[in-house]
Amino acid sequence: MAKLIESTDLIVWDEAPMNDKRCFEALGRILRDIIDNNDTPVGGKSFILGGDFKQTLPVKKNGSKANILATSITTSYLWRGFKVFVLTQNIRLLHLGLSTSEKARNEEFLRWLLSVRNGHIGTPNSEDPHNKRWVCISDSYCIPNDENGLQNLISFIYPRESLQNPTAVELQQKAIVFPKNDAADTINKIIVDMVNGPVTTYNSYDSATPHGNDGGEAEMLYLTEYLNTLNYPGLLPHILDLKVGIPAILLRNINVASGLCNGTRMIITQLLSNSVETEIITGMRIGEKVFF
Repeated sequence: MAKLIESTDLIVWDEAPMNDKRCFEALGRILRDIIDNNDTPVGGKSFILGGDFKQTLPVKKNGSKANILATSITTSYLWRGFKVFVLTQNIRLLHLGLSTSEKARNEEFLRWLLSVRNGHIGTPNSEDPHNKRWVCISDSYCIPNDENGLQNLISFIYPRESLQNPTAVELQQKAIVFPKNDAADTINKIIVDMVNGPVTTYNSYDSATPHGNDGGEAEMLYLTEYLNTLNYPGLLPHILDLKVGIPAILLRNINVASGLCNGTRMIITQLLSNSVETEIITGMRIGEKVFF
């Protein structure tokens, strides 16, 4: 790894504003050590930091505004070595195949979004007028708040016909983003129900690993039935229902060299007793079959 870093010409760090400045400073010290170059803060390597400082800054538990700003990369001694470039074109608006009305709607939404981002619209919050605003969202940007709202959203993004005959071209540009895991579970269940075919159910194998000679105590304290009820972010649920044809996305890096990294999208093509076959539909390995 040290030899790889030593021969690297460019390091790209996405979503940089979300990271504590100490992460960058620690990497700088590592680079100076590996390259044996103490004349520059990062050993002479070139960096590209991507991100938006008006989105999420470093998260500090119970931290004040001053604490949060103090951990930003802009307060680091490294920051004076960076040059800021501002992106001006919205790639979504340049998407091929959009009608004139769709482009106009996107441009209107972009102007509104930038106004929110820059603090030009909204009513100041009486409790904290300098830092918080109430923003009214147009009904045209919202789903009607009724019992069919969620189903309408899913049907708009994933029409039933696209789920019955899934293709890489049809699904690789689509995703539903939600802030909470409960919403993800609900949406995933609805999409599975929309796809034709039988359901294959996979159950996790939960057991407490004994530590030393306390095997009996571990089994008594952590019953399998209790472990089956635990549902943690980033881990699969105890009961996983899948169908052939549903879209899936990786949430962690499994084998980056083989294209199996966080964000890789796939279509499930076969469900076996102890493995799942998928077809990659994004990245440089579109069409490849992968088993999990």
